[in-house]
Amino acid sequence: MNKTIMHINYGEIAGGSFGKKTVDDICRMAAETGFDGIEFRGEPPKELRGLSFREYAGMIAAAKKKYSLSEILFGIAVRGYTSDDKATREKAISDVVEK
Repeated sequence: MNKTIMHINYGEIAGGSFGKKTVDDICRMAAETGFDGIEFRGEPPKELRGLSFREYAGMIAAAKKKYSLSEILFGIAVRGYTSDDKATREKAISDVVEK
């Protein structure tokens, strides 16, 4: 069975058509409309940027469990990861990997 994934540019919703929604709101909306999961794209909204990625992912994990979503994907831009320069690629990737 194919899974259906809701795609959302979460970091851009503050001024978008979704209005200001919490992670919980977004997960509830996905579950209520029949999606199996969500692809959270972009950085977290500015209100959540003080959190570590681990804390942000924890909020999403709690809402995933609460609404019985089976799939969560992240799409985060990594500037420089396709560079011809090896050092630039390595730095770009290490900048987004939480150590």
